[in-house]
Amino acid sequence: MRLLVTCKNFLSSKQTYLAIKRVLPRAEVRGSGFKGVFLVEVEGDPFEAAKALNRCSAVGRAVPLLVEVASDVESVKQAALRVSELLSPAESFCFRLYKRGAHKLDKPTPEIEREVGAAIQMEVERRKGRRPEVDLENPDVEISAEVLGPVTHVGILRESWRIKPRGPPPRPAS
Repeated sequence: MRLLVTCKNFLSSKQTYLAIKRVLPRAEVRGSGFKGVFLVEVEGDPFEAAKALNRCSAVGRAVPLLVEVASDVESVKQAALRVSELLSPAESFCFRLYKRGAHKLDKPTPEIEREVGAAIQMEVERRKGRRPEVDLENPDVEISAEVLGPVTHVGILRESWRIKPRGPPPRPAS
């Protein structure tokens, strides 16, 4: 199974690579052709691997890649609907699209995100009898489409896999 791993910032590729190898020493790490983006082959549970990497401070995000499709709107939507089978109606979600390289996704990113997110919401309601909540700020689950030129990988990122802030929560501004 593959993961897509991004750097915290474009200056930290080496640190991210070293962190991946430290956390997953048997993983095969290769570049994606895009700066700051790695494709990682892992053995075992890709969700556990993603959880471990997302808790590493040198990693921006680590997403298990569940479906690979051509980079066009309909293919991405169908792939996202397949991945939405992992979403519980009790979980809030958002759909995010990360575009890199030359592709056939000519619509603006927010428009595609709204269209696919609405389709996911309706499909989960149809399948499970309850419409999940969309939360664009702090979702329980992000269904992520990672466009790497002509190929798009769709996966899932759970908030519970991320690093939790230390100390008391920040106080609201007065």
